[in-house]
Amino acid sequence: MDGDSGKTAAEHAAMNAAAWDEIAVERRAWLDGLGFDAAFFKAGGSTLSSVEIAALGDLRGKRALHLQCATGEDTLSLANCGAIVTGLDVSAREIEEARNKAAEAGIAAAFDVADVQALPNRYRYADYDVVYTGLGALVWLDDLDGWACGIGDALTAGGTFVLYEEHPLEYVFEEIDGRLVVVHSYFEKAPEYETGWGHFPTEQGAATKVEFSWTLSEVISSLGRHG
Repeated sequence: MDGDSGKTAAEHAAMNAAAWDEIAVERRAWLDGLGFDAAFFKAGGSTLSSVEIAALGDLRGKRALHLQCATGEDTLSLANCGAIVTGLDVSAREIEEARNKAAEAGIAAAFDVADVQALPNRYRYADYDVVYTGLGALVWLDDLDGWACGIGDALTAGGTFVLYEEHPLEYVFEEIDGRLVVVHSYFEKAPEYETGWGHFPTEQGAATKVEFSWTLSEVISSLGRHG
């Protein structure tokens, strides 16, 4: 991992927005190819797991905010569960793809470009019944407290926050010669800078993205500090 560059959370968010802009069209095409295309959602399909659905509860008629929605597949799934949903992402190109998929599916879901670490006031004080974030989101956050504060402000009294995420211990290991090997410290704090994409079939990309490691206690403590 590289040392801390001294960049602000907003600067890191801008870097990641540029990186996700590069991959947005391919990300949607890849998921479409796996069967999660507009037709799938038009037919009522959902990418949410049974664990997520149980945690979210009955969404019919509830106002939901989906943080870091990418190209919108989980957002459309929330809509198909009955939610009145808005998806937010830092990448304008991903939001464009999400809007296109929603239009093609005929689903009334709203999408907007926003840094969830500095949630705009129009979402911060909107009294959502549910705020949701899904797999692979936390590694893109530089400012946990800014993120948690926005969640606390966005929820109505008695509202529900659902975080469905990989345990951060997973990032300690790498597979080497068919064995799981401890490679990284669980308490690593330096941001990790990388160019190109290993997340998707291509590894292309000129923009440098940055990821962060958070322990489970850091995530829970941050949420606790902000109600």
